[in-house]
Amino acid sequence: MGEVEQRVQLQEVETKLQQHIALAEEALNKRKRCLSKQLSMCVAPRDIAWERKKKQEGRTRTRTRRNSFHVCDDVTDDDLHELKGCIELGFGFNEEDGQTLCDTLPALDLYFAVNRQLSPVSTPHSRPSSSFGSPTNAPSQPPPDSDSWKICSPGDDPEHVKTKLRHWAQAVACSVMQSH
Repeated sequence: MGEVEQRVQLQEVETKLQQHIALAEEALNKRKRCLSKQLSMCVAPRDIAWERKKKQEGRTRTRTRRNSFHVCDDVTDDDLHELKGCIELGFGFNEEDGQTLCDTLPALDLYFAVNRQLSPVSTPHSRPSSSFGSPTNAPSQPPPDSDSWKICSPGDDPEHVKTKLRHWAQAVACSVMQSH
């Protein structure tokens, strides 16, 4: 093989190498565009959720009567999801000690209201669980009036009623989870 033939082969190899590099750069550029597009799609819902949570935290919460279910007006699905996660991780809440956490976990108000309403009815003769306070240690409370059991009133917006019922059911589920 002569020197000329070697140079020709070397030039062909260099040309093929440059073509492969160009193809690799093109593929890399396509991947970068797809990746950045997917990233931007993920950021938008997170930012929306953050703004919603920030607005919610900025509002002042008004406390209603202790035996009322109206405490769930300010509770969101995210709040109940946080409470459920805490219970799943093994955290227990009792009303006496848990009041200081109500600003951190807004769903605790609803959770405590559900416990107040359901504990005497669901377990009248059983031993209470120490994880959410025992009715025998607490002072006896008079039976709640019929208004305290109302989740909605006539004429309420059906979507609002549906949301309140869903939140109440989730709080009941959290109460049952913690008692087992």
